[in-house]
Amino acid sequence: TLSSYSTVEEFLKVQLPELPEEATSRLMEGYKLEEDVALVITADKPAIDLYETAVDVAKNKLHDSFADLETKKKDVLEVQLDRVPLMVANWLCNDLFGLVKESATKRKEGEGNNNSSGDGESGGGGGANSLNHPISVEYSTVDGSRLGSLLALVINGTVSTTQAKKILSVMYYDDLTSDPQYISESRGWKLQSDPTILYELCQQVLGNSKYEQQLEQYKKGGKHVVKMEKFFLGKIMAESRGNAHPEVLADVLKCSLEELVDN
Repeated sequence: TLSSYSTVEEFLKVQLPELPEEATSRLMEGYKLEEDVALVITADKPAIDLYETAVDVAKNKLHDSFADLETKKKDVLEVQLDRVPLMVANWLCNDLFGLVKESATKRKEGEGNNNSSGDGESGGGGGANSLNHPISVEYSTVDGSRLGSLLALVINGTVSTTQAKKILSVMYYDDLTSDPQYISESRGWKLQSDPTILYELCQQVLGNSKYEQQLEQYKKGGKHVVKMEKFFLGKIMAESRGNAHPEVLADVLKCSLEELVDN
């Protein structure tokens, strides 16, 4: 009732639904989104809540992962937090909306096109009546909390973008309840960032006799250095089956190559 609020303005703000243009402006101002991205989100009203929940969860997960680190490393946290709103928006508008559309339009096993009239109004004609469900994140099997948890893993370097896309597909179709970190660990979809393990991989590849020629080219220095670093980076990444953390691997490889030159 009106008496529960201190002002009429407060009553109207709470009781009246937010208009799409108001929501668009709020997302642009509050989350620094471009207008075209904000418009995609606000065009599907349930997506607004999902987006904001995902942003909050991702930021909370990142905060938790930095809780015990010294102050000087908190600068990294700030950089990661700044990435959250745009990354969530991109994954929502592209990947999650894509899965929603896919599940809405996917033919069920054994289902054929029974539309023989040619009028496009029934069967597989593509109209609204032929959808498995409306194309809205209201029908998504991945909610904002799980999406935010997944993207926190991407931002903090636990999983790669490629691995995260596979995890999202599993979350959407196969495992509708598990935390994305559990799915990541149980399926081995996790970036390897332990320098000791990456060093061993580097030694294994650099010590392979079939790469002696490339190693000699690296030792010549000059223009060969960057080219051979990229060559070995690709070989070691392949050896890790794409699970090596690219930035950490690049640093470890550089040190490993310099060791060989010094010796």
